[in-house]
Amino acid sequence: MNINTKHYIHTVCVVLVLVGSFMPGASADTLQADEVKCRGIVTGYPDFGDNFTGAGGINLRIDEIAFDQSGNLTIGDNVTVTWPITYPPFNTINATIGDRVEVYGECRNITEMDYRWSDVGDDWICLTNVSEHYVKGLDIRLTGVAIKRIEAQENMTGAPYGWNVSVHKVISGQQQLCSDRLNVTTRTVLLSGYVDPNIEEGDRVCVYGSYYNDSDGCGVSLSWSPEYYINKSSQWNAVDAVIALRLAASGESGESCDWADVSSDGRVTSLDALMILQAALGRIQLR
Repeated sequence: MNINTKHYIHTVCVVLVLVGSFMPGASADTLQADEVKCRGIVTGYPDFGDNFTGAGGINLRIDEIAFDQSGNLTIGDNVTVTWPITYPPFNTINATIGDRVEVYGECRNITEMDYRWSDVGDDWICLTNVSEHYVKGLDIRLTGVAIKRIEAQENMTGAPYGWNVSVHKVISGQQQLCSDRLNVTTRTVLLSGYVDPNIEEGDRVCVYGSYYNDSDGCGVSLSWSPEYYINKSSQWNAVDAVIALRLAASGESGESCDWADVSSDGRVTSLDALMILQAALGRIQLR
């Protein structure tokens, strides 16, 4: 994006869409405009009144701060996020109450917000750069195979625990994953979801959680919502058969492939792929 385009979008957000949002006497020099990235739960929507039909927004309760160089935000803060709905991709933002989302935008001085707005948070993030800023949902549902248990480190309060999962199919949510092997974890000190205690290595599992991809790596967190889970599943589908056939053709082996050795002969072959397909069609029962 060239500087003129960015300046225009910035002007749209701050001057046209948010007309009158600056307190009397404020100038552009007083604006706080540090870029921040945070995650949290959507709790509601700001009320712009009748004069801001071009604005969109959500209220967010922050539970993670991924980037905030100036220390503007605090865990637990309620932040109002706004954007001009007339400009792609902002016009496609769709976040509803209860969703867990990630936000990247400019943190602005809350005192500059228009006094006519109501139902707003403690902080204000404005999306101005159409090529970089965003609000995106983090919830993901997937199926896969439990490869290795992740044990919580001893003497470390709140250490993550869960399973390393080989992803077979993303049911909903983020489709482009950083890897086909994700750590699915939770922490005991946080509001968290459910980890099925009956899962064993090689079991098929269903996962519902919050996908993350940052400087610490990527994976699925079961923290932040009691609705998240990793459950043992007895269901097989055609995707599993295709993956097994691919493993058979490649000759790949190791613990990450053991799930597909349903014939228990120590290797993955086309026979295993056929058996998995038969199970997916309900014609036979597998472990």
